[in-house]
Amino acid sequence: MAKEDRFTSKYFALDRLAEGVWATLSTGRMAFSNAGIIDIGGRTLVFDALNTPSGGADLCAAAEALTGRRPAVLINSHWHDDHYLGNQAFPAETPILCTTRTRELIIESIDELLEEIPAYVEITEKELADLRAKRESEQDAAARAALDTEIWLTEKFLAEAPNIAPRIPDQTFEKQVTFYGEQRRAELITFGRGHTDSDAILWLPDDGIVFAGDLLFCGRYPWAGHSDPGAWLERFDDLDRLAPAVVVPGHGPLATPAAFDDSRTFLKVLQGAFDDLIAGRLSVDDIDKITVPPEIAHIPGDATRYQNNLRELYEQANPAPGS
Repeated sequence: MAKEDRFTSKYFALDRLAEGVWATLSTGRMAFSNAGIIDIGGRTLVFDALNTPSGGADLCAAAEALTGRRPAVLINSHWHDDHYLGNQAFPAETPILCTTRTRELIIESIDELLEEIPAYVEITEKELADLRAKRESEQDAAARAALDTEIWLTEKFLAEAPNIAPRIPDQTFEKQVTFYGEQRRAELITFGRGHTDSDAILWLPDDGIVFAGDLLFCGRYPWAGHSDPGAWLERFDDLDRLAPAVVVPGHGPLATPAAFDDSRTFLKVLQGAFDDLIAGRLSVDDIDKITVPPEIAHIPGDATRYQNNLRELYEQANPAPGS
């Protein structure tokens, strides 16, 4: 892996994983997730589109600057908006590819997403006010500089929120699509349900690199609110069988398959608590009182994140009437 100097973004860091293969790694709210740029030789693929139009535009520009051509295909790994809202920044002639089920879920979620934007803007405006107040009282020059960057990104995010116009993928696949290029092949694969109803990965067998999307959160608690923890554990077995040398997670730093262990532990603990809820051994009213279980205390995260995961799983299994 090497730092890439041929293109610089204010929204993400570029890491060259192999000749013609780059990961874009999140550095803040304008590019909240990771993505990938892959030159297969004669065509350029982009894996995931980030969560904002500006982030997506920089990603598209990076692909063109690094490979000398516009993206031939943009892939959406799953339906969560932090991976597809950048779609709208890509050229209209660039097809967007995902699984059939992911496309359905994106369509089903768009109305709710747009309805929630004003409330999210209000929350973010409060965060911005807090950042500005903290900046005023901060005495350390380095800390002030970091706050200046965060304030700028937050202002940019707020300015962009009204311009969100979700672009729906226009091509779908069921199990696997293989791209053959002059330099390498790339296998777009779905093993089925895991983090969501349908998750896709991009596997580069000639390089030993897998773009795992949100099947892997590295160095933090996963988000499991729309997941099937049991199926997700099976997805790690599927990824292990590929035996990758490098794993690009949906969130967090670059990893190896050893990073799957923490996620496996987290999901097993979460599944156990969920089973206790379903069986009545744990009350829904007790969720907010749960502390971080010792088995996952070494993973960066907090009780609120764990509690929210458990609550979302329970509500998914027991939807409110009329929802």
